Amino acid sequence: MLAMTWMFRSCWTPLKTALLWYDFVLTFTTEVRHIWRRKGTGVTVVFLLMRYSTLLERVFSVFFNYV
Repeated sequence: MLAMTWMFRSCWTPLKTALLWYDFVLTFTTEVRHIWRRKGTGVTVVFLLMRYSTLLERVFSVFFNYV
């Protein structure tokens, strides 16, 4: 059971990370156009916190799982 858990984690963590980065790269130009070039509001802050906290979580997850 422990081997299956390790195999599951070792297979899914890179996949989730790759999909997140893929989404980040695809939507970055739209984000710049609609978020960064506008006046900051509460919605902008929430959007940026949600988007970049997820990215930061993935970086830490990969770092602590594989280093």
